[in-house]
Amino acid sequence: MADDTETQVAAWLTTGDRRHLLELQPPLHFEPAQSVQPMRVILDATRVDQEIDGFGAALTDSAAWVLTSYLTAGAREQLLQELFTPTDGIGLGYLRVPIGASDFALYHYTYDDMPNGQRDPDLRHFSIAHDEAYILPILRRVRAINPHLKIMASPWSPPGWMKRRWLPGNPLYGGRLRRDCYDVYAHYLVAFIRAYMAAGVPIDALTVQNEPGFGSFRYPSMKMDADEQAEFVRQHLGPALARAELATKIVIWDHNWDNPGYPKAVLNNPGAKRFVAGTAFHCYSFPPRPEAQSLVRAAHPDRDIYFTECTGMIGSDFASDLRWMMRYLLIGATRHGARAVLLWNLALDEHGNPHTGAGGQCRGVVSVTARGKLERNVEYYALGHASRFVLPGAYRIAATSTNRQIETVAFHNPDGTTVLIALNDDISLHTFTVYWGGESFCYALEAGAVATFIWQGEPAPALLDMSVVPEPTLEPDVMPMLHGWAAVRQWIDNRLQSLAPLIARRLGWRGLLALVVGGSLLAWLVYRRIRRRPQG
Repeated sequence: MADDTETQVAAWLTTGDRRHLLELQPPLHFEPAQSVQPMRVILDATRVDQEIDGFGAALTDSAAWVLTSYLTAGAREQLLQELFTPTDGIGLGYLRVPIGASDFALYHYTYDDMPNGQRDPDLRHFSIAHDEAYILPILRRVRAINPHLKIMASPWSPPGWMKRRWLPGNPLYGGRLRRDCYDVYAHYLVAFIRAYMAAGVPIDALTVQNEPGFGSFRYPSMKMDADEQAEFVRQHLGPALARAELATKIVIWDHNWDNPGYPKAVLNNPGAKRFVAGTAFHCYSFPPRPEAQSLVRAAHPDRDIYFTECTGMIGSDFASDLRWMMRYLLIGATRHGARAVLLWNLALDEHGNPHTGAGGQCRGVVSVTARGKLERNVEYYALGHASRFVLPGAYRIAATSTNRQIETVAFHNPDGTTVLIALNDDISLHTFTVYWGGESFCYALEAGAVATFIWQGEPAPALLDMSVVPEPTLEPDVMPMLHGWAAVRQWIDNRLQSLAPLIARRLGWRGLLALVVGGSLLAWLVYRRIRRRPQG
């Protein structure tokens, strides 16, 4: 680095006790590296990995309604500027929108609902008028604030008349796509993309089906096996998008880390793969396994990875959530190839409402009360540590930490800046040295804290031998080195952090209580029956 202005490093800090919340720290400076320290983070800009699209959340029907209904026009504009402005805000650059209703909507709908027993194969009743009330106005405003914003769309369910079901009730809940409706459903998705484009909101990517491995009896959903998804993409959706001359990317899976075999099976079908841009993952697996993304990348390195959903829970601990989200999502998901990291609802009220059919207790990136009071949740700060500094078009570069408790990921921006994000995933303060070519700086990061470092310039020639064991492509999910019972409790807490949203999104806390009580009652009845058996 040639001069003093290029050697300065800006550091932004968030601590688990909230003393610092994405707060700028006193500047640091690179100095010539004189020796090799044992606790070090080594950056290598010559080892380049995936391009980054952005970081963000989902603008569900509920999120858009909360932002529109609970905030004045001035307060809403101020919040949107804060969330999406690349310079003065946290610079969110990616949004996910449901196609029709999800479990976070005021009511359940699609864009072509018909009375029972009626069908609309020509899509004459297709309309996105519902979204013009409050979803599209926010999307258009956000795109004006951040012109680089990308949008991914995900369907929870096709119109009920396109589905076959075995359970009574709302046809949007569960079931599967009728074989004779594969083509009309592809046209339905194309119609949505065209309608949004005409409304001023182009769709960058489309997932085939939200969580195709799960069918709910409480909210819009649909099961779709890997062979069904491959056939739908190969023979219907891919060709329909091509005929419509739409550049929207097709993304498969859009479900949990626990089944990388599903996307590999779809991509193993050459006819389907030629239309597929990548695979999307959610966090609702136990234990959390972001390395599943690398398993798919290893099998199909010519296709991209996206991380598209994870929710925090109301009432959970800020410090634990910060540590978990940084370790597994902002750092873990990107280290395992994700070009975008998206959380669930952008905004909800302080109780996790409104929702219809979801387990509840899900938390938005921000919470807004009916009186317009705003709270920035841990998701806001976790996302901000990446979205504010990592620009669209950045590339991930190698960052190797010799300290297993310091989790890191690094990026090189199109404007020439370099970004390093570091988490101290331990219960005590750690001091480490960051090496950038032939220069270095030292930093002490307290327990559970996150720091983002950013600087301008190219690395000076390295004069010291920084040889380390190369970072593996796959990082097995193993227990970290233990330091007494505190480390054991931390390991357990990491697992419970991933189990909580899984419970909330699938069962709800009432459902969990019913499961526990019912299971206990069943065990007691079995025990009594065994005790009553005649002896001998």
